[in-house]
Amino acid sequence: MSCNCNNNCSSSCSSCNSCRGPKGEPGRVGPQGPPGPPGSSTTVDYYTAYAGGGQTDATNLISTDNIVNVAATLGDSVKLLPAVKNTVQQVRNYGVSAIYIYPQSGEQINSAGVNVPYPLAAGSTVSFSCPIDGNYID
Repeated sequence: MSCNCNNNCSSSCSSCNSCRGPKGEPGRVGPQGPPGPPGSSTTVDYYTAYAGGGQTDATNLISTDNIVNVAATLGDSVKLLPAVKNTVQQVRNYGVSAIYIYPQSGEQINSAGVNVPYPLAAGSTVSFSCPIDGNYID
């Protein structure tokens, strides 16, 4: 049986298990958050870090919440969205190896220098915010 609630359930929704709370009780849908920056997705997305690393070919992270679930060798790399004021991105490394998180070309993270990567150990999470254009901070 399919449900037409599109995960916008009410207590009268009885055909959709994805909208149910614990033990099958009706769930509650929370308010929708603010939209992300242009070109971003507000969903959780899964990525494979670019094998061998480097900024040029690094896997682009386009969501506000990013999970790197494949990082097999030290230095595999990903790249943040452009650093535009008020942009926020979270990166979780579920891979077996540390990754390098790069800014876009010409930008920086933590004022460490232009194009310098941010290392993230396996099993770690970091949240970046952008207080000014061109620079993320953790």
